[in-house]
Amino acid sequence: MKRRLSALVSTSHARGYRAILATVMVFLLQSKVPTTAEIVVLEEGLDGYTGTEDTTLYSESENSNGGGKYLFSDRTAQLRDRRALIRFDLSGFPANGAVQRATLSLYVSLNAGNFGNVTHTLHRLRMSWGEGEVVAERPPPNESPGGAGAPAAPGDATWRSNLFGTSLWNQPGGDYEAVASATAEVGRLDTLAVWSGPRLAEDIALWLDSPESNHGWLLRGEEDVGQRAKRYTSSENSDPGARRPRLEIEYAALPGPFSGWMLK
Repeated sequence: MKRRLSALVSTSHARGYRAILATVMVFLLQSKVPTTAEIVVLEEGLDGYTGTEDTTLYSESENSNGGGKYLFSDRTAQLRDRRALIRFDLSGFPANGAVQRATLSLYVSLNAGNFGNVTHTLHRLRMSWGEGEVVAERPPPNESPGGAGAPAAPGDATWRSNLFGTSLWNQPGGDYEAVASATAEVGRLDTLAVWSGPRLAEDIALWLDSPESNHGWLLRGEEDVGQRAKRYTSSENSDPGARRPRLEIEYAALPGPFSGWMLK
């Protein structure tokens, strides 16, 4: 059995360590060798996790809201586009885990025009970016929910800049893969939007294999009709009962003897 496993691994070696793990997992499942299914849940503040970065890009300005408690996506009533960026630090992920499934959940805290389902897509980002600490929300009497952002600080991500004052995106609005990693039909206020699928899991596996390529995802709407923007709760939201962005990664852990063999 070990010779057969070695042959399978050699065929996927060029695709990276996580691809090897996935190949081994298929072999083990086909051979009915017991494996352990586990789920890692990443959410800011949950079990001490502090690895989420997120912000909003505003098409009409170089504003930012990286320290704000909301994220925005899609087109406003004024025909201005919003795109959200989100990244999770994966450095604590188990070394012997083969990614099977990934799910991103965002809470809809405001729904422009009270539109029902609209399509929002996640795209893997190709450049690094800065979250920053700018807070666009303002309390009464000059209350603002942050939908227009606030002037960016050096290093913030904006519509034109991946790092404000230092470098620009190659393409205004962010450098991202054209093919969506996942698609969700986003509903009304007080609902949970969920993205999942094989491409999302492939993104996670890629980032685990090459941590330097983990620039996270860009979230955008169809941007074809006004007053369709959605507001999501961000990782900085500290309101009571806030439902921050959550990434769940389901993986199969290699059993002890195979894990040891793989890591030699």
